[in-house]
Amino acid sequence: MASTRFLLPVVAAALLLSACGAGDVSLSEYADEVEVAVAVMQTRILATDDALRQPVSSVGEMEAIWRERAAAREEFLDALETIEPPDEATELHVAATDILRRLADAEAGVADEVHDSDDLSQLEGLGSTAAFRRFITVNEDATDI
Repeated sequence: MASTRFLLPVVAAALLLSACGAGDVSLSEYADEVEVAVAVMQTRILATDDALRQPVSSVGEMEAIWRERAAAREEFLDALETIEPPDEATELHVAATDILRRLADAEAGVADEVHDSDDLSQLEGLGSTAAFRRFITVNEDATDI
């Protein structure tokens, strides 16, 4: 989960560095809007990271954590759709949108895998499932943008 923590600040920092370097008001405004959306998502994702470090009492609780992660990404993607990037930020905007779509889908896949579990003992092997491996792969890809 640690690499998830790095994605959000990386996206925000890249946008802010672009804004500082360009001196373009529209790019700066764009970076400010994205920074707000990133902060909201980051708060929610960090809360789920904390929840995943704690013992869970039920399959439903674990599923809710993964659904919350996916929902946080979905809401961030909704926010990104309302923000028109300036030309200088279009490539990064598209890359961030793509990776976050893939993360949301992967996290929803893990939630589905958890949902299909009958009890907590089945969740012990969650890390070896195809859904969780997909999440790990996409999460690692996120550090490359």
